[in-house]
Amino acid sequence: MLESMDIADYFVLSSLKQNIEINNLKLQKLLYYFYAMNLVNGNENPFHEKFEKWQYGPVLPSVYHSYKQFGGYDIVEVPKHFRFNSQKDEFESYQFDESILSENIRESIDAFIRNLSNYGPFDLVEKTHSHDEWKKDEPLINMGIKNLEYDDVATKEFFKDNPEEQIWTSQS
Repeated sequence: MLESMDIADYFVLSSLKQNIEINNLKLQKLLYYFYAMNLVNGNENPFHEKFEKWQYGPVLPSVYHSYKQFGGYDIVEVPKHFRFNSQKDEFESYQFDESILSENIRESIDAFIRNLSNYGPFDLVEKTHSHDEWKKDEPLINMGIKNLEYDDVATKEFFKDNPEEQIWTSQS
């Protein structure tokens, strides 16, 4: 089973290979739409963690923290990460290797990124702020309440009920 960071790293790598600009904010929103697409298509949440509702929309915290070193600037490389090795009871450094993803997954992500390439990070923020899951907690989010999570069922229902929000199906 894949780790959230492996999927995120491939999103970055694919964007870089296709000369499509990506920063941490845009990465988060692309991952959210990828999550929504998987739910709508009858699959499970592809990530091992829940998206949280932050000021600028949905965020996978572990991915955010791994890429925050780039600030608001474009991500220029897939950084090394650290994982806990329970057998050795220590953290180890590792570099993402795209070969751990099947060719089908890589091709699917490549096409997904191409299809959403014309959306800027704040276009995506604006769109996600109009979604029911974010809007219902907006007052709490604006008060700085943390750990507000997206619900898979509610997210799936929103996108099924609002097919025009399935932006991965058409180009901007």
